Amino acid sequence: MKPCTNCERQNADDAIFCDACGHGFDKYNRLGGWLLVFVIFLICSIGLYFYIINSAVTRLANYHSFSTMPGFADFYPNYFSWAIVSLVSAITFLALHIWLIIKIFRRRAGFLRLYQIMRLLGMIEYPIMLLFSYTTPGATIRRTLFDLLGLILFTIYFCLSKRVRAYMGSDAYIKKAWIKFR
Repeated sequence: MKPCTNCERQNADDAIFCDACGHGFDKYNRLGGWLLVFVIFLICSIGLYFYIINSAVTRLANYHSFSTMPGFADFYPNYFSWAIVSLVSAITFLALHIWLIIKIFRRRAGFLRLYQIMRLLGMIEYPIMLLFSYTTPGATIRRTLFDLLGLILFTIYFCLSKRVRAYMGSDAYIKKAWIKFR
């Protein structure tokens, strides 16, 4: 028999969670599994957002010199708007990614809802970007479907994973989520 570190109730030696409070034992109390892969992906994507911010700032800085070129306004009528929307979008998603990583490391219950908000904002962002940029409708549809797939798959994983539940300490994050799977 081993005692739970949270409520001190005795549990079987091979128990993964406490029978009384649901607290996970040592093996599952650390960040690992697909949750670790998810956090590494979020950290890597921060670099991508810095690149996008840098590109948008460069476009804005060069706008005046480009706009004086013959035919520029005809070929890129929404250039300035596209650069502004790219910059605002990248800064927003950079902040949301950093906020999500902090919520996961601090084991905050609202992390799943924040992830779902991020994916839904991404699905709204792509059609808006289509209005201002030079991407194709097919690419916009693919990116939107990719966000939808990520939303569904990771929500299912976060809701059903014993490791995530043990790492977070309870299932309060599921109760705060907008989309739930049981």
